[in-house]
Amino acid sequence: MPNQSGSQIFRLFTSRNWLIFTTLIVFAFFISIRLGIWQYERHVSRVDFNNSVTAALAADSQEIDFSRNDYRDWQKVSLAGSFVADSQKLVRRRYLEGQLGFWVVAKFETNSGQVILINRGFAPVNAAANESPRLADPAPGFQEIEGYLQKLEAESLRPSDLPTGQVNAINRVQFEMDENSFPFYLNQINSSDGLKPVTPPELSYGSHLAYSLQWFVFALMIVLGWFLMTKKEITELKKLN
Repeated sequence: MPNQSGSQIFRLFTSRNWLIFTTLIVFAFFISIRLGIWQYERHVSRVDFNNSVTAALAADSQEIDFSRNDYRDWQKVSLAGSFVADSQKLVRRRYLEGQLGFWVVAKFETNSGQVILINRGFAPVNAAANESPRLADPAPGFQEIEGYLQKLEAESLRPSDLPTGQVNAINRVQFEMDENSFPFYLNQINSSDGLKPVTPPELSYGSHLAYSLQWFVFALMIVLGWFLMTKKEITELKKLN
């Protein structure tokens, strides 16, 4: 009798249906584990981002040093010089406080001859998105500016159908800057001409850690479900004998 029971259990474990079922269980288990790891990595990335921004905002403002390329995003710096005439462009499809609009960006030349892009602020869309609002050029002459640094955005092609004076990214290509130019732009703190300043992001950890734990629990439940079903099948086979 024990040999017959063992033979039936062996046939169960080698049957086509059971192998397919077990394969699906293994697949679902590893998918759940991978998704859990992915969500946890997103949580860690968010923690690192929050810590970096918090440290940058807590640091004292300092005069910008163009020889550095290791500034943190949202590091507060100051600089002096003047805006480059006729360099202002509108960066489209930007949001501030849930409102669609443009970032108003112009080149700024410091007293030492270095050029940096200044995000002067946010202007809401007041007509069709393909129409540029009428905005004043930055005031000419010497100015002292304070703001938050951010890395230039990834290089991208400018769509051919954009209206004159509009771009879709803050990068060297679309602002026609040298490839070795300073790799940061600056969000001006005290915007003028009615523009709203672009402020640091609200920091939160989101739900990534909770989602990660949910996926790991789901993976455990998958294994537990397989074990209980297997135990039930073996118990029923033994009863038949």
